[in-house]
Amino acid sequence: MTNRLSSAAMKFCTIAFALGLGACDLPERPADYREAHPIGVQPETRTLSLVSRMEAEPLSPEDQFAFDSFVRDFHMRASGPVGIQVPANSASGIERKSRIERMEELLVSAGVDRRMIRELPMDNEKGSAATISFATYKVSVPECRVWSAESGFNWANRRSPNYGCATQRNLGLTVANPGDLRKPTQMDPFDGTQASGTIATHRDGPDITTVTEPAAAE
Repeated sequence: MTNRLSSAAMKFCTIAFALGLGACDLPERPADYREAHPIGVQPETRTLSLVSRMEAEPLSPEDQFAFDSFVRDFHMRASGPVGIQVPANSASGIERKSRIERMEELLVSAGVDRRMIRELPMDNEKGSAATISFATYKVSVPECRVWSAESGFNWANRRSPNYGCATQRNLGLTVANPGDLRKPTQMDPFDGTQASGTIATHRDGPDITTVTEPAAAE
């Protein structure tokens, strides 16, 4: 009888101990690592001021380098049109119009669709620099610095606080357009006929019957 009570007590203690461990091992972070280590995406405005007198001379080397970088970012990251703005106190009406037209032609020659160019209202800022800008997004990545978890002894089998953090951080740092993390870019239409023809050509290889021998030298 005593042995049976001891056995029952032992089983009870084992179950209680297991339940106790389960109750204590509540998740400290969401199960999904994407929620535990979220990538932040916030809107921002990319702006470039050019000091060159575009209506009278080409861009300076410094302005040209900055302009090329601006256009490259626009093609890759823009979420809206390019805005052109010239301060109201910088030029007369004719000069201002010429400056805006010159900037528009520079953008078009760099591959920007003319329909994606807007003239912004004048402001009262001083100075002569023309400004171009577009709306885009910036990304903020998680910091993976929580190394408090014991890696050698983990009897509760808990995940490390950093689990999935490196994946999220690397994704945020390498994505070309942070806006894709909010809404993916629409894919181009799929042409099945062209794809099947390309695959068939690749499988069949070149037509060796049409290859002619080079003429012998006399």
